Amino acid sequence: MLVYAKAGKKPKQPPVHVGFSVSKKLGNSVVRNRVKRRLRESFGPMIPCVKDGYNLIFIAREPVVGEKFTAIQSVMRSLLRRANLLKTEEEKHKAEHRAKREAEGAEAEQ
Repeated sequence: MLVYAKAGKKPKQPPVHVGFSVSKKLGNSVVRNRVKRRLRESFGPMIPCVKDGYNLIFIAREPVVGEKFTAIQSVMRSLLRRANLLKTEEEKHKAEHRAKREAEGAEAEQ
């Protein structure tokens, strides 16, 4: 599996944009869609851990077709770590605190 990352240009960008690419070489549409579903589900829990403002593209390769779910997750995490796209603990706490303040502000306005 490969990951391409590019920093976004806009200052107020959503946390992260993610795309998944699966070539026709991996199999028919049933196989490709299953791989894409597994990639999306594997990446979902990692969204809060990824640095904000990046556009990511995960490209599936042949071995991912028969891999276990946990193996896919560990490969994704290692790719993000190697690309230095995972937040540090301090960045995670700041993001949680910011989200909490925004939620409280929205409740106060109602």
